[in-house]
This record gives sequence, structure tokens and C-alpha cells, in this order.
Amino acid sequence: MKKYLYLYIVILFTMLLISCTDTDNAVIEIPEIDVDASDFYPGDAGTTYTYESEIETDSTNVQSERNSTIESGKIINRTVYLKQTNVRTVSGVQAATETLFFRKDSKGVYFYVDSDALIELLDSLGVAESDVEISADAEIVLVSYPFTSQWSAFGVTIDSYKGLPLNVDIMALTASYEGEEDVLVEAVNETMTAKKIVYTFKIGLPDAYEQYLPDVPSVKAEATAWFVQDIGLVKTEGSSFIIGAISGGDIEVTDSSYSMAETLVDYDIVSND
Repeated sequence: MKKYLYLYIVILFTMLLISCTDTDNAVIEIPEIDVDASDFYPGDAGTTYTYESEIETDSTNVQSERNSTIESGKIINRTVYLKQTNVRTVSGVQAATETLFFRKDSKGVYFYVDSDALIELLDSLGVAESDVEISADAEIVLVSYPFTSQWSAFGVTIDSYKGLPLNVDIMALTASYEGEEDVLVEAVNETMTAKKIVYTFKIGLPDAYEQYLPDVPSVKAEATAWFVQDIGLVKTEGSSFIIGAISGGDIEVTDSSYSMAETLVDYDIVSND
């Protein structure tokens, strides 16, 4: 069943801090009046989304459906989060249920990072909790508004290994805004203008540090997401590792080579405004 599980976004990613020096080619959007980040991930408690999904593994293509429900959440570290529950079914049989906590404001959409799950992920990469001191972002920045050419979505740094100072990044998730693109929104059977964002994920260490943690794999994955104002995430394509993450699922690093596509086919947005 691991093929059908999709990685909980908050646990796994480090931000690759890439500075953009080619300002002539940078995609920077002037913010619209009365528009903010929450308009691209709308909905309060009671909102539902349904996505049709296809994941391509080494041996087969798997069709599934993801039903997401937004509920009242909880306070974590003095911050109020909404709860999103994802139920995935394969051939009509429930395959997985995942829960994430998120918040949104005028400047961004943020997923809470589960520190216990992060430690579990690092352990799966051959990094023992007792051997390292780490620094990790408290949240993943799914959307940053106004849209700029690139932003750091999440980052994890190994500060030290067995007392030896390292200060080296081990994971990175970078978001790049690619501008607007017309896409077919199947939920309304209409072509609409979407914001296109490419997410790039990396795991690995520079060669000079591999002597300390030789079991850490080198992984790079990429996926594209399209967000439509006042609807939300309408389409994704690319690495199932990334798509599972930005949809709040659960997947293992060993599945990062699988490709996936999700399309929004139904939704019901509830707003408390």
C-alpha cells in the first residue's frame, strides 16, 4: 500500500536557498487590489475538494481519488491552524487517510511542520537523532504573495554532528513562480487563468560532508502546481513525492521517482467572511 501513500508535506523538506541574480528574467507580479494569498487557497471549515489522481510506478499506473475536507483545527505554539483531512481511495477502497494543519493570511499559505515526523524522516535517511543537532523551519510556505520569481518553501540544516559543527543544509524545497497560464478546470469544465508554481525538492550533502553521513541519498524531484483565484489548487503534475507533499499526503523518499497527476473535479467552498 506504500505506493498509494503520499508524503506529509510538513515533514520532509529543506529549503535550497537559491539566489536569483538574473533580474531581467525574473517573474515578479504586481499585486492586485483586494487580492491576497488566501484567495489561492480559499475556504474555511466545511470546505471540500475532490481530485482524480493517477500515479505511475515502476510497474503500473494506479488510479485513485482524493477527498479533502477542511475542518476547525487547533492552536499549536500559540498559532491557530485549520485542519485538512485527506481520504484517498483506490478502486473504491479507502487506501489512506492523512491529516495536516495549515494557516493562511494575506501574505502566504503555510503548512505546519510536524517535528516528530521530521525526525522519523531523517532517521530513514540514515541520520540518527542522537548524532545531530538540526534547525528546521516551523512551516512550509506553499504560497507566497505577492508572487515573486522564487522563494524558500522549507529548509532543514544540520548544525552539528556528534558535537562537530557542520552548518550544512540536508534538504531543500524551493518554489518558483512561472507566471500565469490558462488551464482547463474540470470541476467547472471551463478554461481559467491560473498561477503556475514549480516546486523543486532536494535531499543531499556536499561531497565534503558525506564522510560524516554516508547513507544520506542524493534526491532531486520537481512538480508543477496551478492555483486559480477563489478556487485553489486545481491541477498538479510531476514527482509524486512533491505532489504528495503539497496535497498533504504521505510518501517515502524511496518513491520519489514515481510521477503523478491530480486534477480537481469537484469542490464546495465555505467562507466565514
